[in-house]
Amino acid sequence: FPMLKNFLPHNMKKFALACALLVSTSAFACGFKSSDSQLVRDVVKSHGGYPISDAQCAFLNKKDLALSVSGDATVLRGVAVAWVLVKLRDLKTGVVSDFSQYSTYVNASQPSQDFAQNLMYNALTDAISAFEFETAADQVEKYLGKNKSRK
Repeated sequence: FPMLKNFLPHNMKKFALACALLVSTSAFACGFKSSDSQLVRDVVKSHGGYPISDAQCAFLNKKDLALSVSGDATVLRGVAVAWVLVKLRDLKTGVVSDFSQYSTYVNASQPSQDFAQNLMYNALTDAISAFEFETAADQVEKYLGKNKSRK
C-alpha cells in the first residue's frame, strides 16, 4: 500500500500539530496573578507557563488571590538541587496563607544549572498538583476576617 506510506506520516504531523495547538491554547486560556522571584518566573516561562489547571486559575481569580511561589535551583558539590514552596496571597492586603505545599528534587546524575532548573519546574508541578487551594484560601479569608473584627 504505497499510498498509505505517504498518507500516514503527513496526517500524523497534522494530528501532532493540532494536539500541540490545543495544549498551548488551553495553557493560556486563563490568566492569574502570581508572587514569585525572577528565577521562578524565568523557569516557568522557559517551560511554557505555570502548571495550573483552568479550574485552579478561575478559583484564584474568583477569590482575588495570587499564587505565591518561592524556590531555588542550584548545583551544590556536583548535585543538582531544586525546591519550591507554594502558598496563596490576598491581592488586596498581601495576607499570605500559612498553609503551603513544598517539593524538593535532588539529582547527582546531571549536575548542571539547566538540569536544576528543570528539576525546579518538576518540583513546582508536584507542589501545585498536591496543593489544597481551598484550604489555603479559607485560611486567608479567616485571617482577613480576624483583621476586620479588630478595626
